[in-house]
Amino acid sequence: MKLATAAEVSPLSPRTLSRIHGQPIAPVFSPRKKYFPQVDFQLVMRPRQPGISWEEFLYNDGIEEPYRLALDGYVEGKTCIDVVNKVGNVDHHKDCDRLGTRATVGQIWMQIRAGFYNIFKNQNGPKVTAFVNGHDEDDAFATLLLKEPNLIVDDTNGNLRRLVWDSDELDSTAGMCAVNFNDPNYKKIFWITEPYRNSRNDLEMIKRRDVDEHLKVIYEIQNRIKFYLRHPEDSPQLEADTRYEIISEEDGWVMINEIGNQARMGALANGHTAIISHKQMGVDQNGVDLHRYIFALTSSDYHPDFPLDKIADKLNEIEQCTADKWGGNSNTVIGSPRESFSITPPEIMLSYIREMVKESKLSEQSDIK
Repeated sequence: MKLATAAEVSPLSPRTLSRIHGQPIAPVFSPRKKYFPQVDFQLVMRPRQPGISWEEFLYNDGIEEPYRLALDGYVEGKTCIDVVNKVGNVDHHKDCDRLGTRATVGQIWMQIRAGFYNIFKNQNGPKVTAFVNGHDEDDAFATLLLKEPNLIVDDTNGNLRRLVWDSDELDSTAGMCAVNFNDPNYKKIFWITEPYRNSRNDLEMIKRRDVDEHLKVIYEIQNRIKFYLRHPEDSPQLEADTRYEIISEEDGWVMINEIGNQARMGALANGHTAIISHKQMGVDQNGVDLHRYIFALTSSDYHPDFPLDKIADKLNEIEQCTADKWGGNSNTVIGSPRESFSITPPEIMLSYIREMVKESKLSEQSDIK
């Protein structure tokens, strides 16, 4: 008997399928596109504001104002859509398993497809005021979909879908994601996200917290996304910059200085699955050292010897943090306080983490016994 190769097998026609199953086959047509009316959209930017509680956001200083949506850590708490008050929070940082939760853009994609604007609408049509305290690609992409949901309707070739889910994976893992650096699709993502990646190195911008500067980054990312969707084949590509400097290599983790925009991916590619990265905030307008630091502790997998949740709790205790505190999500990443940053110099931080890791290992050995 001759075995057919894949090239020799022709698709089964409806007539053939009908004979196989003994039932008539109804032709399948794509549903007609249903476009959204123009969205009454507003974006409120409050750079590096610490997350507030759901209750604070819901009642908005005592005023129950509908059509408000907090995004990506603006509210500290799990995703919630209040269909009565028409107020919501979409997040993947607090009170959730980060690896089991979509990034903000992934959730917004699903919310819109599942009928979000059946709830967030008034007599004039879709309406939402989005609140963000950051300007990264997750904020930019999510707010673009909220503002222009017809991008989803028009995604007949699947380019937007792939971009959403690739971005979701990159954001959920805080950049500790194994990718093929030669893949043109990722090179296009590196170009799309370049404005934010560059801004992370602009310490003066971070210190100023100027609303217009942060919005400018968001709008530039959104413009690049739309350019890519219009010209997917001709979209610019950017080579990954994976450069980093090892400050200290420890047992199972490293402290690094991120140089390139894809430094964490580079560290992961070199086998470092748990890292501490940092930046020094420099001096104030009078040349006085601020003695403030930005830290990110990132893990690409479950690291029993690098317990991010316990480390965050301990650092909040050491630095006497209150509302503005160490946080993020214990699955993959924690970071220093958003507003005041960290007061601990890198060399001292290194000693703290060493001690915490040591205690964790001793505790684990004790549990095994």
